Amino acid sequence: MRKLFTFLFASMVCSAVCSAQDFRTSYFLSNYIYDYRINPAFMGDSFKGFVSAGVGNVTASVQASFPMNAFIYKENGRYCFGLNKDYTLEKLTSTLPTFSKANVSVNENLLAAGWTGKKTAGTIEVNLRSYNSAYFDIELVKMACNGFDDVPYGIGNTKASTRNWIEVAYGYKNRVSDNFSFGARLKGLVGLAFSDLNAPDYFCYYNYIGESGYYVDGNGTFRSSNTFLTYSISDGKIDPRQPKFGHYSIGGFGAAADLGLKLTTRRNLEITVAVLDLGGLVWNNRIYGKVCERPCLDEDDIYRIMEANPDSPASFVWNPVTVEAGARYPFGSKFSAGALATIRIDNTARGWYEIRAGGAYSPAKVFSVAASAAINTLGAGIGFALNLRIPGIAFTLGSDSILGLFAFNSDFIPYRKLNTDLHAGLSVAW
Repeated sequence: MRKLFTFLFASMVCSAVCSAQDFRTSYFLSNYIYDYRINPAFMGDSFKGFVSAGVGNVTASVQASFPMNAFIYKENGRYCFGLNKDYTLEKLTSTLPTFSKANVSVNENLLAAGWTGKKTAGTIEVNLRSYNSAYFDIELVKMACNGFDDVPYGIGNTKASTRNWIEVAYGYKNRVSDNFSFGARLKGLVGLAFSDLNAPDYFCYYNYIGESGYYVDGNGTFRSSNTFLTYSISDGKIDPRQPKFGHYSIGGFGAAADLGLKLTTRRNLEITVAVLDLGGLVWNNRIYGKVCERPCLDEDDIYRIMEANPDSPASFVWNPVTVEAGARYPFGSKFSAGALATIRIDNTARGWYEIRAGGAYSPAKVFSVAASAAINTLGAGIGFALNLRIPGIAFTLGSDSILGLFAFNSDFIPYRKLNTDLHAGLSVAW
């Protein structure tokens, strides 16, 4: 029984560990080629043309409101998942909030090119995107540690999701006047893998006193389009103990768009607004399960709590949508400062917000640095960015939460709450 809940909890943590996509400190950076990812209206402001392949623009982000080394640890030279023996239940629950969150994402630029005209600019990109999130109640941790007893465990608002897709994007920007520009990026999406576990209401496991069995009460659903990894179905129920590997096929198709505006006032104050990743994918639900209605399960059947519907229809799932609004002001030719507000809306997990202020110093066209400070849903962060524009080469390195890069132990596992990311890029630019 303890093994069951360790499996469920580890599955949620792993779904988060194995995955904010945008490099937001770059909003303040000068001559940054990929600034149009923050707002399409910036397209062409920092380049006449560029090409890149493989290493042009890569961003990886990890956010967690709990110490991951409590559930991921190294023993006998191997990484293990489960409750770390160095953590007692009392120590663990004292470090966890009532509801814990984790978001891990990767945005890797496989191929990109950009060009500018007299009043227009354009880009084309092929990207690999991965977005993973988990949100769980502390009651789930208690069950993973204690197993069943006569006390019911209530789990509400427990969610875990992983989405992975290929993105082909075409961007266009029009400078209507010296003071106003608008831009857009249209994206075709090819789904690679999708899984979603959702228990929105009271979800309870308990030992029914006086009966030899265990009851499950509440609502819960599970969807998956992972054709290369699926689960056995026995007597109409999903058995998570028996994963099966099969041949890979496309999980779904979709479309999305980025939209942006930039307005410059007479006093050179720049005001920007953008909506990013507005759209989603139609996923083929090759596995769909829901919690059986108040089942009584014996010891051998306790793992199979979900009725399976392998013929469930495809479903549309929105991608996480980001809304950003900001302002920048130049103080002479070398200094600038501003602020950026970001809200991420995600229908399969909890949303996320951030307020960030920063500035940039550009002593020459070939070199600029930026720094920022932010407060977001998971805490505070300090960002840093470096941009080099040597003739023919553009190189960028930075992080939106640089202090989080030092939150790893010698086994490269975070030992405290984590909120960090790393960005790097190398392109041929002119």
